[in-house]
Amino acid sequence: MRRTRLSARHVIRFRRRYEIVELRDCVPEILFLNGHDGRTATQFRLALYRPICTNGLIVCDDNLPVWRVPHRGNILDEVIEAAIRQSEQFAAVGQWVERMERTRLEPEQRHDFASRAITLRFPKRRPEGMRPDDLLQAQREEDRGHDLWTTYNVIQEHVIKGGLKYRTPANREMRSRGIRGIRQDVALNTALWNMAVGLAT
Repeated sequence: MRRTRLSARHVIRFRRRYEIVELRDCVPEILFLNGHDGRTATQFRLALYRPICTNGLIVCDDNLPVWRVPHRGNILDEVIEAAIRQSEQFAAVGQWVERMERTRLEPEQRHDFASRAITLRFPKRRPEGMRPDDLLQAQREEDRGHDLWTTYNVIQEHVIKGGLKYRTPANREMRSRGIRGIRQDVALNTALWNMAVGLAT
């Protein structure tokens, strides 16, 4: 008999009503992750929303940590404090975005970034026929550029939303699926952000 799940992880994105951190093409947010079963600690992560492509970027590195609040007792005050503390780091996120915008990548660096992104998405086996250059194809005119910020966004969109062509062992052409699971979405997004941060000058 198949068991029905009575609880699940969920994610909600919050942003300030009046934002004081102005970025060129994205809005800082707080990503709230929680589970109804009470076993998963509530998480507050920094995030960015890019309206032009509806991309939800997740920010995480050593200097911009995740806030976790265990489900023990009355946690309302801790939750509010975590949300406020994270919002105070929006300016630091903006500085990283500006550094990425100023960082120009050579063709070899862009190719390497895309190749590493494929490995992140498919850690066990790279699909036959999927090329790093496919991840560098811009979906819109605004995304044509060789700076780190643009490159990172283009790659992230392909990795998360899917649609990349590859061939099965039977030589059938397929397209990669988009990421739907919260855990994989968070893991891939944070890994891609950390890769971009490592290239920023």
